[in-house]
Parts: sequence; structure tokens; C-alpha cells
Amino acid sequence: MAKEKAYLQKCGVKVELRLLDKDKAPLEHCKLMAERFGLNSWVQMQTFQCSYRDAGNVCDYGNWRPWLIEMIGLMDYLPTLKGKEVEQMIYELLLPGGYHLTGHILPNSEAFVLRWLIAWPMRYRLPHDLGEIVACERAFLLQSVKLWLVPGGAHVLAEAKKLTG
Repeated sequence: MAKEKAYLQKCGVKVELRLLDKDKAPLEHCKLMAERFGLNSWVQMQTFQCSYRDAGNVCDYGNWRPWLIEMIGLMDYLPTLKGKEVEQMIYELLLPGGYHLTGHILPNSEAFVLRWLIAWPMRYRLPHDLGEIVACERAFLLQSVKLWLVPGGAHVLAEAKKLTG
């Protein structure tokens, strides 16, 4: 990690992170990881304990445009229409040429236990369902979305690029 950090610093790469989560624990964990890996002096990190609905505020209403927006875990809990609204918001906030990474849990043998015995409100979707949400109207073009299964086959990841021009 030290060699990569030194190389990126030498190339003039600056990293600014704006992390948001409704729970404080993941935000604190990110701060500790930055300290652990010696990134505090290089990475400018701001944390926001808020809802995803506040992403526009976190990005200064478009005055700060991220090159990468990662959202793993939230889509598992959103209805399809709300997921599409979030993808449209992410598309608007993202810098042209930038990337969005998201993921979703696939239907699996544990779904029955989680849904009916524990009342965990997760939604299970197939890969093409996630692709259709990410590539919805006023969001990413379908040809810019790549889907792949993670090892073990329990989740699908999506990478979408905001095309320029």
C-alpha cells in the first residue's frame, strides 16, 4: 500500500472522500481504516451521518462532482421505483466519465429464513433486474452497465459509466 500511495502522490493524484451513511458505526470504521493505513495526510475525508436522500447536499448540490460513487448494500432494501430514483440522482451527481458501483443480493436458500422467520426486509433480484434499475430512464445507458457475479454466487455487482458528450 505504501508504494501505491507514494506513486499516486508523486503523480499528483488527490483523493477526496465524502462518505454518507445513516449509521455512525460504518463512518467511524472508515476513519479508523484511513488512520490504520496512514492515509489521513493524503486523503481528505468528510463523513455525513444522513440518509442517501441527502446526497445532493453532501455534493454541494452539484458544485462537487465525484468521479466514483459506490453504493453497496442499500439497493437490497429499496423497492424498484425508489431504486430507479436513486440511480437517476447518482447519474446527475456523477462527473461525466465517472463510474458508479452497486450490488444486489440474489435469490438464495436463506431468503425464506431471513424474510419470514427474522422479518428482515431484504429484496432479492436477479442480475438483469439490477441492470434494468441501474440503466433506467434518465440514468445510465444499458451499454455502459457491466454486471458480474461475485465468487460464491450470492451477489451481483454492477459497474456503470457515465458517458461523456
